[in-house]
Amino acid sequence: MSEAQALANIVTWSEDSPGWQRDALRRLATGHSLADHDVDELVAICKGQVAADPVSADNFRDPARIQGQVNLRRVHGVNHVNALAPDQRLVFQPHGLTIIYGDNGSGKSGYSRILKKACRARTPNREDIIPDIYEAVPGIPTATIDYTIGGAEHSYVWRLGTPGDAALTAVSVFDSRCANMAQSAPSCDFGQVGERFGNVAFGIDDGNHRRGQFAPS
Repeated sequence: MSEAQALANIVTWSEDSPGWQRDALRRLATGHSLADHDVDELVAICKGQVAADPVSADNFRDPARIQGQVNLRRVHGVNHVNALAPDQRLVFQPHGLTIIYGDNGSGKSGYSRILKKACRARTPNREDIIPDIYEAVPGIPTATIDYTIGGAEHSYVWRLGTPGDAALTAVSVFDSRCANMAQSAPSCDFGQVGERFGNVAFGIDDGNHRRGQFAPS
């Protein structure tokens, strides 16, 4: 059974489930970690106080989506994501391999977290994106992601906690935190970003020596 078939079966299976379960499944399918307010909303659905928003095929990443090759171009306009500066941008080359490197705390992981959320990467553990702790008024994490589909330019404003751009589900984001989901060796020390377009690499520094994270193009 392919991944696309398995996801379609989940949607079909859920059709006979109670509304609150289908709503909870939608939240989980879109990479949404259930917080206390989610539980309160699901309880309200059980009591008939609010209507459920059931899961649908659009909420799942479709690996067989026919839309042309998707390539990331840049991430910019970042706000309230860790300590990332809002006036900076991360640019990806349209061909070959883009390598991002820097010292600890320079922002590599912050940009990686944005891409993992926007592209619905599967991670074994909850990985929150928190705003800058030194901000006077912390806000909701947002960023603008520019990409191309078959060469045509597109732009998407990502906002934490809202449904993502379905086109970006064609981008596979894979790092060491996702490794146990796809590889049997838990000690794997490399990660790929862009399994499907192969042009992004994140470097890491463990304090003793630098290792590269790469994706073959």
